Amino acid sequence: VELTGPEALLIGHHIARHFSGAARELLLAHVARIREISKAMGPAESAARRREIPCPLLQNRTCSVYPARPLVCRAMHGLDRERCAAELRTGSLAGSQYYAHRHEIALSVSAGLREGCQAAGLQSGALNLARALNDFFSQENAVERWINGEEVFGG
Repeated sequence: VELTGPEALLIGHHIARHFSGAARELLLAHVARIREISKAMGPAESAARRREIPCPLLQNRTCSVYPARPLVCRAMHGLDRERCAAELRTGSLAGSQYYAHRHEIALSVSAGLREGCQAAGLQSGALNLARALNDFFSQENAVERWINGEEVFGG
């Protein structure tokens, strides 16, 4: 999952505020495993085998940060329950006709966020979710540091 700095900060803040210490530690252990899997594959293979790399925020096939989920995830929904269920059963990652336009909107908003952050002198590159979560919880005051123009995320 690719996201922007503001999205990563929102998710990190949501986790810090709503997860117990044990739940947060479990999540961070899962993030570490996913980072190791991805690192061993490299970027190209990782992208090609994305079905094998679960989102670290999924718990029992449900998003654990649903109110703070990334924009790209907000675009991933359909209006036809049966088609959605069929795609889930087959493991299809094909763009459903029901959310293709929403995906384009999410990408456009993400691009606008990155451009706005860059114009404001804030870290603005696209981020990997697992890496961003690791970076957020590996340092003190990530939100304040980012707002002050410091580089918080490794990229």
